[in-house]
Amino acid sequence: MNRDDALKAVAYMRSAYPAYFKNLPKEEYAGIINGLLEAFRDDPAADVALGIKTYIGADRSGLPPSNGEIIYHMYRGKDPGGNKAALEAWDIVKRAIRVPRGQMGAAFGILPEAAQRALGAPDRLQGLLAWARSDPEKFETQIQRDFLQAYGEMVRRMATGKQRPAEPKARLQDLRERLSK
Repeated sequence: MNRDDALKAVAYMRSAYPAYFKNLPKEEYAGIINGLLEAFRDDPAADVALGIKTYIGADRSGLPPSNGEIIYHMYRGKDPGGNKAALEAWDIVKRAIRVPRGQMGAAFGILPEAAQRALGAPDRLQGLLAWARSDPEKFETQIQRDFLQAYGEMVRRMATGKQRPAEPKARLQDLRERLSK
């Protein structure tokens, strides 16, 4: 996304939310443009536009989307059914980082297998919690995007046999052992 694309995106949001942008100071308007540029500099403008349009189509709040909402709706708009699992996995991960530190291993064990493999290890939940606390904007944009991409790649690998899922009995036994500790 370049500056012209960001200007077009903000103009589109401005037409959808005229009351919000009506008395917005120039500094805040410029901040929105710069925020879009920073968050989506590596994304195609068409994907960002899709995220904004999908958000607007589903919005009930009357407020323009945050960068995290745009990312969420970018993935939702690309494949409404296929990415639903990735978005649900992200929601589960966000809930898992809120459990007490001593229970993060058990919370990791409850995650879908593709999410576990995308994260790598239970201690990654602690790292995500640190990101969420220290930089919520980056957590809801870059970290979310990275997880969704890693999760999607892991699902593709598991589907093609490059990374076979664990046998259900072995996974259940592993979960029992983790929970007993």
